Amino acid sequence: MRWLLFTFWLFFNTSLTASPADSVRYFIPSTGVALVTYRDFATSPLFYSGLGARLALGHQWERPNGEYTVQMAVLGGVANAQVPQSRYFQPSTTGFIVNFNLYSHYLRKVPVELPERLTLQAGGAFVSDFNARFNPQLGNATAGIEAMANLMGVAKLVFDASRRQAVTRGLKRYSFKQKKPVKRQVDFRLNVGMVNLNYRPGYSFVHDSELDGESPPGLAWLLSEHRWKVNGWRLGTELGLTRFRANGHPIRLSYHWDAMHAPGRFEHFQMAVHALRITFMFNTTRIRR
Repeated sequence: MRWLLFTFWLFFNTSLTASPADSVRYFIPSTGVALVTYRDFATSPLFYSGLGARLALGHQWERPNGEYTVQMAVLGGVANAQVPQSRYFQPSTTGFIVNFNLYSHYLRKVPVELPERLTLQAGGAFVSDFNARFNPQLGNATAGIEAMANLMGVAKLVFDASRRQAVTRGLKRYSFKQKKPVKRQVDFRLNVGMVNLNYRPGYSFVHDSELDGESPPGLAWLLSEHRWKVNGWRLGTELGLTRFRANGHPIRLSYHWDAMHAPGRFEHFQMAVHALRITFMFNTTRIRR
């Protein structure tokens, strides 16, 4: 409970102590490719794995003593079941997955003694996912729907990889190329789930709720057997390289890994995503005069 209260305090106490003139605001659209692997025991013990594409929009506020980020993303992919090999009959089955993700974190600089170029930040994150999965070959269990919500502890290590002085390459008196100073940073972020919720059905996705004319139609009927449970775990990491360009709009390349295990009420759901992303950081800070 203390961790939960502390995380909520991190999110709602957004009064970073730097003055507005020291803050930088970015609009951060991103795109990338992902390798998605999942298994749902409510339908099949098989692992499904395949490639997908991801698009995201968000904002990031940076100040000398911390940062706040919020981002919404959608990922769509096609996954094939990993079935045992056979000399006589080789079955195949294909699933489709669409993932909607909301991510937000708030980090503050940790006042610890580190080498000059290193900075440590810590804080909390809120992550919410909604999955819609489809596999026509599963018959009356074709559609699988679940949601996850996680409060996570976050630690981020930032390394200043800038070239601070011009470098001239050449032989003796003849210079061939001069490399100008450039600002760059490498960062590694670790997210650990502290409170993990999932919205899952009973034993399977076969919907057998009573049709009595009074039950709510559509999605509400399909989700009538779903319940929220607090269990499972979630971990995530991100390794990124940011290059700050002369026009004030940095560009970022990153590798992201996210894994979750959601036991739900009866049957487990497991999912892992490996993603390569490129993020365009448009500086939208207002110029104050």
